Amino acid sequence: GLRRWNLLFLITVAMATCAGKAKKDRVQARQEGDGNSAWKFMSSNHIYLIRTNTSLGNYTCISAATINKSETEETLKQVVSFFHAAGKKWFNLTADYKPLDNCSNPSRMFFSIDENMKTETNYTFYLSNCTDCAVALKSKLKNKTDLSISCELWVNNDFFKENRRSKIRTCCDMEFQTHCSCAEGREYDVNECGLYTYGQQPPPHDSSS
Repeated sequence: GLRRWNLLFLITVAMATCAGKAKKDRVQARQEGDGNSAWKFMSSNHIYLIRTNTSLGNYTCISAATINKSETEETLKQVVSFFHAAGKKWFNLTADYKPLDNCSNPSRMFFSIDENMKTETNYTFYLSNCTDCAVALKSKLKNKTDLSISCELWVNNDFFKENRRSKIRTCCDMEFQTHCSCAEGREYDVNECGLYTYGQQPPPHDSSS
């Protein structure tokens, strides 16, 4: 149950440290043959949640902006922004992500721990031939007892380029349906995030909560 999941989580975190050579091998493998690596996508300037197989209540936009990253370590720091439609208010949090899986290959699993909220989050990205989007299985454990699992489709700014949008959207939707076992799910309009045309950046967010 939850205790076993938490134990496996902690064991995996403890094993996540890579030796120097393994880190270099992983970077080289990504540069030579894995252009669609999970880290490369996650470390995009901005990414947006566009579909999920679960409800997120009154939140109409969830986006993440990368503010720091290390290709060698495959780590990154993001400011994650949520817009609550009912309250018409933005909420922000900062998340640090580290790789979980095999050091010799580009990572597909990342974890983040929020000490203030007592929350542990895992993202496992599925292998994909699509560009500018990624499907991930998200596992979140709160207070070591409350476990939630969801399947999500994220996109970056390049997804909205006019000359690529239709083809990429078809590929991304098929990935979501395949991996999330869901034909529809909750779909978000990125206009809610302030991305009205390609190249625009989301408006400044109120960081108060």
